[in-house]
Amino acid sequence: MESLESLIKLLDANSNGSPGTGYQLVRMKLIKYLEWQKCVAAEELTDETIDRVARRVSQGQQIENLMGYFYGVARLVLKEYERAQLRHQRAVAILPRSTEEADDDNEAATRRLECHKKCLGELPETDRDLIIAYCRPDDRPKTERRQDLATKLGIKRENLRLRAFRIREKLDKCVADCLNKGNGRK
Repeated sequence: MESLESLIKLLDANSNGSPGTGYQLVRMKLIKYLEWQKCVAAEELTDETIDRVARRVSQGQQIENLMGYFYGVARLVLKEYERAQLRHQRAVAILPRSTEEADDDNEAATRRLECHKKCLGELPETDRDLIIAYCRPDDRPKTERRQDLATKLGIKRENLRLRAFRIREKLDKCVADCLNKGNGRK
Protein backbone atom coordinates (compact mmCIF):
# COMPACT_ATOMS: atom_id res chain seq x y z
CA MET A 1 0.00 0.00 0.00
CA GLU A 2 2.86 2.35 0.79
CA SER A 3 4.39 1.68 -2.60
CA LEU A 4 1.16 2.66 -4.36
CA GLU A 5 0.92 5.86 -2.32
CA SER A 6 4.48 6.83 -3.22
CA LEU A 7 3.73 6.16 -6.90
CA ILE A 8 0.59 8.31 -6.74
CA LYS A 9 2.61 11.14 -5.17
CA LEU A 10 5.23 10.79 -7.93
CA LEU A 11 2.55 10.87 -10.63
CA ASP A 12 0.82 13.85 -9.02
CA ALA A 13 4.14 15.70 -8.88
CA ASN A 14 4.38 15.30 -12.65
CA SER A 15 0.81 16.53 -13.28
CA ASN A 16 -0.70 19.95 -12.61
CA GLY A 17 -4.16 18.76 -11.60
CA SER A 18 -5.81 17.78 -8.35
CA PRO A 19 -4.49 14.86 -6.24
CA GLY A 20 -4.88 11.50 -7.98
CA THR A 21 -5.20 13.05 -11.45
CA GLY A 22 -1.83 11.70 -12.60
CA TYR A 23 -2.73 8.22 -11.39
CA GLN A 24 -6.10 8.29 -13.16
CA LEU A 25 -4.50 9.54 -16.38
CA VAL A 26 -1.89 6.73 -16.35
CA ARG A 27 -4.56 4.14 -15.53
CA MET A 28 -6.77 5.33 -18.39
CA LYS A 29 -3.85 5.28 -20.87
CA LEU A 30 -2.86 1.75 -19.81
CA ILE A 31 -6.42 0.48 -20.13
CA LYS A 32 -6.67 1.95 -23.63
CA TYR A 33 -3.28 0.46 -24.55
CA LEU A 34 -4.30 -3.02 -23.36
CA GLU A 35 -7.69 -2.78 -25.08
CA TRP A 36 -5.89 -1.77 -28.27
CA GLN A 37 -3.85 -4.98 -27.84
CA LYS A 38 -7.23 -6.84 -27.82
CA CYS A 39 -6.93 -7.77 -24.15
CA VAL A 40 -10.20 -8.83 -22.53
CA ALA A 41 -8.91 -8.27 -18.98
CA ALA A 42 -7.51 -4.76 -19.56
CA GLU A 43 -8.54 -3.35 -16.16
CA GLU A 44 -7.13 -6.29 -14.19
CA LEU A 45 -3.84 -6.19 -16.09
CA THR A 46 -3.66 -2.42 -15.68
CA ASP A 47 -3.93 -2.84 -11.91
CA GLU A 48 -1.22 -5.51 -11.96
CA THR A 49 1.00 -3.25 -14.06
CA ILE A 50 0.55 -0.31 -11.70
CA ASP A 51 1.29 -2.55 -8.69
CA ARG A 52 4.52 -3.78 -10.26
CA VAL A 53 5.70 -0.31 -11.17
CA ALA A 54 4.78 0.92 -7.68
CA ARG A 55 6.91 -1.84 -6.13
CA ARG A 56 9.86 -0.85 -8.31
CA VAL A 57 9.50 2.82 -7.42
CA SER A 58 9.28 2.01 -3.69
CA GLN A 59 12.46 -0.09 -4.01
CA GLY A 60 14.20 3.07 -5.14
CA GLN A 61 14.59 2.33 -8.83
CA GLN A 62 15.16 5.52 -10.80
CA ILE A 63 12.95 5.66 -13.89
CA GLU A 64 13.63 8.36 -16.44
CA ASN A 65 10.65 7.82 -18.75
CA LEU A 66 7.89 6.74 -16.39
CA MET A 67 5.15 6.40 -19.03
CA GLY A 68 7.45 4.37 -21.28
CA TYR A 69 8.26 2.16 -18.30
CA PHE A 70 4.53 1.67 -17.63
CA TYR A 71 3.97 0.60 -21.23
CA GLY A 72 6.92 -1.81 -21.10
CA VAL A 73 5.66 -3.43 -17.90
CA ALA A 74 2.11 -3.58 -19.35
CA ARG A 75 3.44 -5.36 -22.43
CA LEU A 76 5.21 -7.96 -20.26
CA VAL A 77 2.17 -8.44 -18.02
CA LEU A 78 0.04 -8.95 -21.14
CA LYS A 79 2.46 -11.57 -22.47
CA GLU A 80 2.36 -13.43 -19.13
CA TYR A 81 -1.45 -13.31 -19.20
CA GLU A 82 -1.60 -14.62 -22.78
CA ARG A 83 0.79 -17.49 -21.95
CA ALA A 84 -1.31 -18.41 -18.91
CA GLN A 85 -4.47 -18.35 -21.05
CA LEU A 86 -2.81 -20.56 -23.66
CA ARG A 87 -1.71 -23.07 -20.99
CA HIS A 88 -5.24 -23.11 -19.61
CA GLN A 89 -6.76 -23.67 -23.07
CA ARG A 90 -4.35 -26.51 -23.77
CA ALA A 91 -5.12 -28.12 -20.41
CA VAL A 92 -8.86 -27.90 -21.05
CA ALA A 93 -8.43 -29.27 -24.57
CA ILE A 94 -6.82 -32.49 -23.35
CA LEU A 95 -9.45 -33.16 -20.72
CA PRO A 96 -11.98 -35.78 -21.74
CA ARG A 97 -15.31 -34.23 -22.69
CA SER A 98 -17.22 -36.70 -20.58
CA THR A 99 -16.73 -39.71 -18.35
CA GLU A 100 -17.90 -41.91 -21.24
CA GLU A 101 -15.08 -40.57 -23.39
CA ALA A 102 -12.59 -41.22 -20.59
CA ASP A 103 -13.94 -44.76 -20.23
CA ASP A 104 -13.60 -45.27 -23.99
CA ASP A 105 -9.98 -44.07 -23.82
CA ASN A 106 -9.26 -46.45 -20.93
CA GLU A 107 -10.91 -49.36 -22.75
CA ALA A 108 -8.89 -48.62 -25.90
CA ALA A 109 -5.65 -48.43 -23.91
CA THR A 110 -6.46 -51.69 -22.13
CA ARG A 111 -7.31 -53.37 -25.44
CA ARG A 112 -4.05 -52.08 -26.99
CA LEU A 113 -2.04 -53.40 -24.02
CA GLU A 114 -3.72 -56.83 -24.31
CA CYS A 115 -2.92 -56.95 -28.03
CA HIS A 116 0.67 -55.90 -27.36
CA LYS A 117 1.11 -58.70 -24.81
CA LYS A 118 -0.49 -61.23 -27.15
CA CYS A 119 1.74 -60.20 -30.06
CA LEU A 120 4.87 -60.20 -27.92
CA GLY A 121 4.00 -63.75 -26.89
CA GLU A 122 3.69 -64.78 -30.55
CA LEU A 123 7.20 -63.54 -31.44
CA PRO A 124 10.06 -66.04 -31.45
CA GLU A 125 11.84 -65.99 -28.07
CA THR A 126 15.06 -64.47 -29.47
CA ASP A 127 13.14 -61.63 -31.17
CA ARG A 128 11.02 -61.03 -28.05
CA ASP A 129 14.10 -60.87 -25.80
CA LEU A 130 15.90 -58.57 -28.24
CA ILE A 131 13.06 -56.06 -28.59
CA ILE A 132 12.41 -56.01 -24.85
CA ALA A 133 16.08 -55.44 -24.09
CA TYR A 134 16.29 -52.81 -26.85
CA CYS A 135 13.30 -50.82 -25.61
CA ARG A 136 13.50 -51.32 -21.83
CA PRO A 137 14.81 -48.17 -20.12
CA ASP A 138 17.28 -48.24 -17.25
CA ASP A 139 19.43 -45.67 -15.53
CA ARG A 140 22.05 -45.61 -18.31
CA PRO A 141 21.92 -43.56 -21.50
CA LYS A 142 20.10 -45.27 -24.35
CA THR A 143 23.16 -45.30 -26.66
CA GLU A 144 25.35 -46.92 -24.02
CA ARG A 145 22.71 -49.54 -23.21
CA ARG A 146 22.21 -50.40 -26.86
CA GLN A 147 25.95 -50.56 -27.54
CA ASP A 148 26.28 -53.08 -24.69
CA LEU A 149 23.41 -55.12 -26.16
CA ALA A 150 25.05 -55.11 -29.62
CA THR A 151 28.38 -56.20 -28.11
CA LYS A 152 26.64 -58.97 -26.18
CA LEU A 153 25.01 -60.20 -29.41
CA GLY A 154 28.27 -59.84 -31.34
CA ILE A 155 26.87 -57.41 -33.94
CA LYS A 156 27.32 -53.75 -34.83
CA ARG A 157 25.00 -51.20 -33.23
CA GLU A 158 23.61 -50.27 -36.67
CA ASN A 159 22.69 -53.92 -37.30
CA LEU A 160 21.03 -54.08 -33.89
CA ARG A 161 18.98 -51.02 -34.76
CA LEU A 162 17.93 -52.62 -38.05
CA ARG A 163 16.92 -55.89 -36.35
CA ALA A 164 14.93 -54.00 -33.73
CA PHE A 165 13.24 -51.96 -36.46
CA ARG A 166 12.17 -55.11 -38.34
CA ILE A 167 10.89 -56.77 -35.17
CA ARG A 168 9.02 -53.59 -34.26
CA GLU A 169 7.39 -53.54 -37.71
CA LYS A 170 6.14 -57.13 -37.20
CA LEU A 171 4.94 -56.25 -33.72
CA ASP A 172 3.12 -53.10 -34.88
CA LYS A 173 1.41 -55.00 -37.72
CA CYS A 174 0.33 -57.73 -35.32
CA VAL A 175 -1.05 -55.19 -32.83
CA ALA A 176 -2.91 -53.33 -35.59
CA ASP A 177 -4.44 -56.60 -36.84
CA CYS A 178 -5.41 -57.57 -33.30
CA LEU A 179 -7.06 -54.21 -32.68
CA ASN A 180 -8.93 -54.40 -35.99
CA LYS A 181 -10.25 -57.86 -35.16
CA GLY A 182 -11.37 -56.61 -31.77
CA ASN A 183 -13.34 -53.78 -33.38
CA GLY A 184 -15.27 -56.12 -35.65
CA ARG A 185 -13.12 -55.44 -38.69
CA LYS A 186 -11.67 -58.11 -41.01
